[in-house]
Amino acid sequence: MGRQLMYIQPKLKEEIRSLAKEEGIPMSHLIAKAIALYKARKEKIGRAIWYAFKLINSWSMVKASLMPSSGRDQLAQFNTTLRQIRERLGIKTPPLTVLLDEYRKKPSKELTMKINDLVKDLAVRILAFGVED
Repeated sequence: MGRQLMYIQPKLKEEIRSLAKEEGIPMSHLIAKAIALYKARKEKIGRAIWYAFKLINSWSMVKASLMPSSGRDQLAQFNTTLRQIRERLGIKTPPLTVLLDEYRKKPSKELTMKINDLVKDLAVRILAFGVED
């Protein structure tokens, strides 16, 4: 693929130019290094979030199994939390309610894994709040 042009805001372009000069590498190499570092950190954060999520989820299940029935609809509480995330943080939430309804009707390992992944991804976005749009 040949050379392609891309608009970069002047302030950002100057920052890239300055860092590339400092490193003694072309600007395109600096950008490639930054992307590789971003991907590696994103993967590492995703893995850490998975174990944090797994720990919290496991504790929730243990707690629920030990508590006498609270009479509260846990799905309604979960939906309230999702609404709060949308309204208070301005973060879009995945269509978890639809998937949870499907799961309630016909539980499956595949659906559990899909829901877990969506919740983990939402947790990553919450932790990155203010960093990404």
